[in-house]
This record gives sequence, C-alpha cells and structure tokens, in this order.
Amino acid sequence: MANATISYFGQLPTTIVMKTSDGFDGSAQTGVPVITPGLYTFPLQALGGLYNFHSVYDGSIEVKNISYKGTGTLTIKKSVASVDITIATIASGEGEFFENTTLSPGETLKFICAGGAATVAVTAVLTSGMWGT
Repeated sequence: MANATISYFGQLPTTIVMKTSDGFDGSAQTGVPVITPGLYTFPLQALGGLYNFHSVYDGSIEVKNISYKGTGTLTIKKSVASVDITIATIASGEGEFFENTTLSPGETLKFICAGGAATVAVTAVLTSGMWGT
C-alpha cells in the first residue's frame, strides 16, 4: 500500500501513529495500519513521514497536536500547492506541537528527522461544518 486514506467521521479525534527505523524523510507510509477506534498505527518502516490521509470527500481536517519521540530534531512541513513550508520543529528528541493546523484537501504534512528510530503521533478531527457530509 503506497498510501492510505483515513476517513474522519464526526467530531471525535483520530490519531495516526507512524514509526520509522532510520529517520523520517517525508515519503509515503507503507504497510497496512492496525485500526482500532480512534487510533491507526502503521508498522515500523524505513523512512516515511508523509501525512496525507484525508480525501476530498472528507473536506478539511484540523490537526490538534503532533507528538514526537526520536533522535534529534523533528521538522514539520506543510505542503501547499507542491511548496513545502516549515511550520514547526520539535527539538531535544521529544515533545509536542499544539498549534491547530488546518489541512485542506490536497495539503499534506511532511515529517523530517535525521537517522534513528522515531515515532510521530498526529491527532486530527474534521473541521466544523463537515460532520455528517
């Protein structure tokens, strides 16, 4: 599976967990996630770190927080019209980013960190007005 589409239903947050064995480079997640209510956990993979899971039918989503544990600094980039814009960094090998970030259809997040094992958890929800559509 080159990339998955995660459907966000209602106003309940959904968390997507991505794990890498040798650093994120912003490339697509592979493998099939383990799906439980409100939690999608992708298997450990080499590289990865592309958050591109909502579809045009979902509308926009609001990213509530991003948690990180790994080696070094995590750089968070938002891709808008094929332009990558750095929106945050999490230094010291772990931490959270709490600024709400809206992703419209076609927009993605890319996570980048240098070598070593790392985990990123992203919690998001549909933006208001889209529930039940």
